[in-house]
Amino acid sequence: MGKLRTKVSFHLIMILGFIFICNSVKSQIFTPNKGKFITVNEAKIYYEEYGEGKPVILLHHFMSTGTDGWSSYIPSLAKNYKVIVPDLRGHGKSTDPKSNNPWKIDNSASDLLVFLDSLNITKVSAIGGSAGASTLLNAATVQPERFEALVIVGGSPFRSKEFRDWILRSWSDEISTGFIELHGNEKANILNRQFREIANQYRDHELTPNRLNRITARTLIVHGDNDPIIPVDYAWEVYKAISDSHLWIVPNGGHLPYLYPSNKSDFTKRIQEFLLTPKND
Repeated sequence: MGKLRTKVSFHLIMILGFIFICNSVKSQIFTPNKGKFITVNEAKIYYEEYGEGKPVILLHHFMSTGTDGWSSYIPSLAKNYKVIVPDLRGHGKSTDPKSNNPWKIDNSASDLLVFLDSLNITKVSAIGGSAGASTLLNAATVQPERFEALVIVGGSPFRSKEFRDWILRSWSDEISTGFIELHGNEKANILNRQFREIANQYRDHELTPNRLNRITARTLIVHGDNDPIIPVDYAWEVYKAISDSHLWIVPNGGHLPYLYPSNKSDFTKRIQEFLLTPKND
């Protein structure tokens, strides 16, 4: 148990450390004043846009923000695509007027679809990590025609027992300085509470193989072989259920392989190649 706790804690430190690195170089990468707000299901969703071309949406993991979660990849993607990077409900600069309620993937997927409607986007490619990845899976089962290509990193078709147990075993009531810097003290405390509540939250994000089979987009499933939160078996189940899918198991990739600097070059190359690959007929 002690070794497992140490391993999980090290993984969280790595993620947080990477977020700090993103913050330190962010001013060198991004042009200021690109942020906009749009009202989505009563929330004000903040987003930024980069580049020109076909739209690609990037969805971050829980407790992160759009640009902090994806700062290392926006510049390369923006060379060929219009990259749209929102903060999920209640994260970063986005509001959540229903923050007393649980944070649900079903609601996040609804937010995404309304967000696309508001921007008049009929077809999109999208990349998501963890909660962002699960949001994409959920939304693509509701409106399959909206998605051209999906990259699912560390996603899950449902709230697994392993994930719930991990929260109960490893998540702390103490709010880190990094989370407060990203979200502000009030939001960080709300998000921390909402994340802990997931351990006992049911009737949310229940994607059976039949539901996953509705997804028609080309889908690349990326998963660390040693993911401490969502076992790799779940990636295999998603892969089997989606007809036009591809599976990339990353050695020692942890929960979110793209956060490790050593994986940046390979991840960038594979994502760019995948987005350019035509759909199988």
